[in-house]
Amino acid sequence: MASANRDDLMSESSINELVESLDSEGMLDSLRSFVDDLVRAFTQFDFEVPEWIDEIGSTKWDGILCLGMGGSGAGGNFLKTIFDSEGEIPIIAWKNYDIPAWWNKNWLVIATSYSGNTEETLDGVGKIIAAGGKIITISSGGMIAGFSEMNDHSHHIFVPGGRCPRAAFGHLFGTQIALMWKLCFLERPNKNKLEDMLSRLANEIDNSDFIANSESPTLELANALLDTPIAIISSAEMEFAAERFSTQINENAGRYARYSIIPEMNHNEIVAWGITGDVKDQAAEKQSIIILDSPQIHPRINVRMKWFTHYLNSSSAWKVSAEGESLLECLLHLCILMDWTSCALAFLNNKNPFSIPSIDSLKRHLSD
Repeated sequence: MASANRDDLMSESSINELVESLDSEGMLDSLRSFVDDLVRAFTQFDFEVPEWIDEIGSTKWDGILCLGMGGSGAGGNFLKTIFDSEGEIPIIAWKNYDIPAWWNKNWLVIATSYSGNTEETLDGVGKIIAAGGKIITISSGGMIAGFSEMNDHSHHIFVPGGRCPRAAFGHLFGTQIALMWKLCFLERPNKNKLEDMLSRLANEIDNSDFIANSESPTLELANALLDTPIAIISSAEMEFAAERFSTQINENAGRYARYSIIPEMNHNEIVAWGITGDVKDQAAEKQSIIILDSPQIHPRINVRMKWFTHYLNSSSAWKVSAEGESLLECLLHLCILMDWTSCALAFLNNKNPFSIPSIDSLKRHLSD
């Protein structure tokens, strides 16, 4: 396994050596395909529209329940973020066995499992079908895909396989967004705006690719995070981007990372930072802090964030700003930054970002 002196980790030759040794499953190739994945997902209903689309789109739903775990479930949270800002019905993301006690057949269900075999999601799908609910499943195959063949209330959408779920976000979330557009639950951007957004996202991939761009900010940030605890602090609008950032660091880099949300953390956690005279937790000064900002931020949250950053006493604090003309673009922009940063951190930590032996071990234990 390749390694590098930590004083030289920023060098182009060192990171190339690490990637060549560790990226045996081609994780970086998956990251480079992100915009292509989105294009495929966004246009999939332009050529062939499933027969059930009109029925579901014309039904008046009380809300949408999204079932999914891990990388497959992240899209449900992102959908909730967009619907909270732009939608006319609520979305709830459910990450557990079973289904909520309040659920009824007036709630459409979208169940996402990239493999199609996620235990918790299958459990919920079975209960929804048994109760006569209408459900749309999304996967690359697996057991979940078979429900639509056995039940008239279940409809399936296939996505391309061959990835780990957290590297298939463009396929999964892109399909969920395209579905919302086709069902007229969200307004689809016009062709020019969509193409411009995808072009800007492609440029960001080029900028974040630390192999093609030796001055990539994602490699610089990863190097700063290498030897310190990691705290992510975000505006409420980007809460689930912060959550996904922390889980990408967990899985890809094998590192702990936690996240907190403004304004909620202003009512509790802020005391432990000892900013203006409180007794400070000594761990506060040892943390690398990533602050997620966006143009979508509420004006009062912006005031709170500026106050926090003004008084913050840390030797390693980074502000990561989402860019984009829409909430969707801001979320996708942050996805690119978090994916490339977490993978850079993995390589610098001598870890294959694809490898998740603890999760694999737990799955074997559960199957036994």
